[in-house]
Amino acid sequence: MAAHAGGSLVERPVAFTTDSKHMMCCSGAAVKLFSCETGALLRVLEGHTEDVTAVSNVASNVFQGLSAGLDGRILLWDLDDATILRAFCVGRPILAMSLHATTPSTAFVLTSPEGKAAPAGTPRYAEGLAHGGRTYAASLRVSKRSAKRAKELAARSGRRDGDGGSGDGALAAAAEEGDEPLGPEEDASGAFGSLERPWPAELRPLFRAKATALAVAACGEESAFVAAVSGSWLTVHDVAERSTAHFRQRREKRAALLCVALSPTERLAATADELGRIHLWRIATRDAAAREATGASSSDGAAREMHWHAQALAALSFSVDGGLVLSAGREGVLVLWQTHGAERNFLPRLGAPLLGMTPSEDGGTLALRSEDNSVQLVDLGARSVRRVIYGASAAPPA
Repeated sequence: MAAHAGGSLVERPVAFTTDSKHMMCCSGAAVKLFSCETGALLRVLEGHTEDVTAVSNVASNVFQGLSAGLDGRILLWDLDDATILRAFCVGRPILAMSLHATTPSTAFVLTSPEGKAAPAGTPRYAEGLAHGGRTYAASLRVSKRSAKRAKELAARSGRRDGDGGSGDGALAAAAEEGDEPLGPEEDASGAFGSLERPWPAELRPLFRAKATALAVAACGEESAFVAAVSGSWLTVHDVAERSTAHFRQRREKRAALLCVALSPTERLAATADELGRIHLWRIATRDAAAREATGASSSDGAAREMHWHAQALAALSFSVDGGLVLSAGREGVLVLWQTHGAERNFLPRLGAPLLGMTPSEDGGTLALRSEDNSVQLVDLGARSVRRVIYGASAAPPA
């Protein structure tokens, strides 16, 4: 069955809510929330001033979601009421964002490498927080320590407007008491956290790369790994160990890497390149870091190559149980590869070139973004399309 909604739905990755019942889509400067059961458009979330580039669920609350955009803001939403609960500002356009349940109060963001100016409307106290073309861990936790930091940044920038009597008084008093969460009255004071006066994001740099894709997963561990691809390089950061490793294809096989995915169950990364090839990489960040510290070269060469696609790959993911690698591209075919086997299966005739994919939290559904501005919801168990949601299509030429 098909459902229709206006605007583009497919230019950026989609995200499922934690109960897998709803789907968030980037659509210009708005976020659209759909029912996975009926395909109906339920909410339109408006607050960004430039294009939304990423959406994510909140692992601890099924009724909340996050969005990030080229305006440099990260917005926390109440999906039920379509209201903004909290706003953060990075000070640079955000190209990608991902979260993981192992680090629920941290968003991993990729900043745009283009230009040096902050996005229009960036508060002066948030300018210079981030550099372009880097990957950061952004804290979404609002504490008494972060309230003190925000107040100091605003004071140094000379932006005193909006300092409210009772609001800033509460923040100033609380800041002296350490890194404790703000109480409801303090957090609702209005001094920071609104669209006009967002919290200055607390950022920890992970690595520098003019990356084109970002992925986050636990890889079978208790903390998250962050991966990005840039040119022929794969970069993987172990959040717990705070170590980074760089991997590269062998010289005779090098091609631009376009997509990256991380296994949820083991230390394994998958990349897809412009020639339609998929490579699997074993992740050993601590060993690689030790090699780099002694002056040895980074890991060279993938552990396995898989090749069926004849054109550049646009979509890549692991299944939720890690047993399958899923790939798709301009052929309009979904390929399901065994991660540790030779078998592969196909779901053909999907109607249009495929641009990206996102598995649901329960692993039962795969959202495929298509070039015809549709999102196809695939039942992975039945290997069939159970619903299609269409955005607006351009009128045919007269």
